[in-house]
Amino acid sequence: MKAWTAAWGLILVIFLAACGISDGGPGGDIPKTDDELAIDNLTVASLSDTSATLTWDTTAQAVSTLFYGKEATALAYTKGSPVGTEHVVRLENLTEDTDYHYQVHAADGFGNTATTQEAVFHTLPAADLNDPTPPVISNVQANGITAHSATITWDTDDKTIGEVRYGTSPLGLTQSKATGATHARSHVVVLSGLLQNTQYYFQVYAQNRALGDALSATVDFTTESDPTLYVFPETISITAGTTQTFEIRIEDAKNVAGLGFMLNVNPPSALEILTISGGEFCSPNNGGYIFLPRYPTLSPIAADASWVIRFQNGAPVGSYAGSDGTVARITCKGRALTEGGTISFRKIPLDAGEGYEFDEYDPENETRLLDHNRQVMPVNVRNATLIVN
Repeated sequence: MKAWTAAWGLILVIFLAACGISDGGPGGDIPKTDDELAIDNLTVASLSDTSATLTWDTTAQAVSTLFYGKEATALAYTKGSPVGTEHVVRLENLTEDTDYHYQVHAADGFGNTATTQEAVFHTLPAADLNDPTPPVISNVQANGITAHSATITWDTDDKTIGEVRYGTSPLGLTQSKATGATHARSHVVVLSGLLQNTQYYFQVYAQNRALGDALSATVDFTTESDPTLYVFPETISITAGTTQTFEIRIEDAKNVAGLGFMLNVNPPSALEILTISGGEFCSPNNGGYIFLPRYPTLSPIAADASWVIRFQNGAPVGSYAGSDGTVARITCKGRALTEGGTISFRKIPLDAGEGYEFDEYDPENETRLLDHNRQVMPVNVRNATLIVN
């Protein structure tokens, strides 16, 4: 009996030591699951007109979430802090001279939670309200340039409004496009209706709330050429009953947001369409987002594609589409016709916008190309010839 008692005692000691709950054992610092979690030293460490930094401690390793908002009953925004006992959260893009209500919630790995009482901090008034010192303009750029548009971005040290003054001569900036009425430090203006393949010059004008103003240096950019869509090869010979593959290609098409093409064969019975697949211009490697072919038995040949948009400071400034490449590959089978001969692909006007009416086909049967601002872009089309034997 004594031998069994000694053996169980040895096993019990080993078990307690392995679990780290024996007094003075190597795991003695691990908190017990019944310990209460607490949040201490919640402090607004720094404050400006548009930002605040808050710090706090937790009595155990915990994840924390700061809830905040302008109304005590609607803490609509959150900012998290990772696992730890010391926590720092910085809030940006706050409204100046404004009360913000906030509270912190924390949770540890044992299911214990803690929540602070609601508190309030007040952002500072903007320093530039009564400072007529001219604002400093920086980071002036022309982004997302297409054949007919460009996105102008810049920053100012003060909150400002302003405009882009532009034209085709550095001494004749006769056109302008204003920012919104809200004063801000980051600015975006989209210039549209530009001429293709043309050099433009522009300056940025900025004015702060104390009416201090500034004008940037003159910057220039050149718009792209109108894109061209075409069938390759431009002469296709096919015999009834045999298959043939050809491509729809594009060139000079930067910062494209979307493309929809509809290519008609005249007469439609000349070809049986077997497959339509996207080319490298529509691949993920070229910023392709989606390619949606339609599989009619006969003409028209149609598909849609779109590309991922690039953003800067929350504003669209271009897309990931390249300039040239194959949009789609079409495999088709020749069909017996009453008379062999030369058949043409019908030229579709790619600059067909609102109000355009087709003479022979449904008004929706248009091929369209959109720049990154979702504006219809004019596009050239080269016809192809199909020879059916």
